[in-house]
Amino acid sequence: PYTTLFRSVELGESARKTILEARQQEADLAFGQFQETTRRDHAISGVRAVLEAAREGRVHRLFLKSGAAQVGLLGPSFSMDDPALVEGKQDLINAIAVETIRRGGEVYTLHGDKLGDCPVAALLRYAVAETPIGEAQSQHGSAIRANSLEGAV
Repeated sequence: PYTTLFRSVELGESARKTILEARQQEADLAFGQFQETTRRDHAISGVRAVLEAAREGRVHRLFLKSGAAQVGLLGPSFSMDDPALVEGKQDLINAIAVETIRRGGEVYTLHGDKLGDCPVAALLRYAVAETPIGEAQSQHGSAIRANSLEGAV
């Protein structure tokens, strides 16, 4: 009976290790996509910016530095079903993760210094305010014309 129990514990530990390794590979792949995104307005970092984006449901993928914690007030724009839950200081990193999951986002923990000094970063579903196409074209056109005029003078 003891050998069966020991084998079950070994099997459980092996399964846990395999799952953690697979999850870390997923995190590394997702973080690579975050780093390579061409839409820089869809990539943000910093506790307050990411907290606000998570509250608004804009976080698609959240990246947390392993072991990171930051305690503070959630702020007046943050509301939950039970107002007593937002009173006083909270673990803001945990609040970001909870809000991301509640709104259908993915959460990854990164080991090492991939995030540098920042404890949290996110890839957004959409930016805060998209610039209308016509406005973006006219801004770029003005910049191109200004550069060509400077070269002509």
